[in-house]
Amino acid sequence: SELSQAQSEGLSELSQAQSEGLSELSQAQSEGLSELSQAQAAMQEDLLAMETKVDAVSEAVNDTAANDALSSQIAAVHEMLTDWRESEAAETETDPIIEYVVKRGDTLIEICNKEGLDYYEIKSLLQELNSKDNLSMIEPGETLVLPMLPKK
Repeated sequence: SELSQAQSEGLSELSQAQSEGLSELSQAQSEGLSELSQAQAAMQEDLLAMETKVDAVSEAVNDTAANDALSSQIAAVHEMLTDWRESEAAETETDPIIEYVVKRGDTLIEICNKEGLDYYEIKSLLQELNSKDNLSMIEPGETLVLPMLPKK
């Protein structure tokens, strides 16, 4: 009899635990479905917002007046850049050469220094411009051709 009563109580507790477990599982499923439903609704709202933005961008791209205005702004910027490049080119134009008449006592290093040139950097160019192999042989009255530096 005690065994039957213990079995009966055990079965009752097991049944109650099973019932509570099923109830919790059902509640968890319900909450999960609710959260899933809320997430889907939020995603649908985001998708609708994105579609609205895409439509607005499409309208702007297809708007001829906007394209014309943008094209004229681009053309204006292009013109400004072209003007700037031309003015920069004009400021850095070089005269390719100058002629210098050698005076008594002149040395080619001193002449280069007077003209703002570094003799050692342009020695081979000087030889080429003046058709001279030996640059140390300059004489008064001789005309030397010197390269010009860019004007700043």
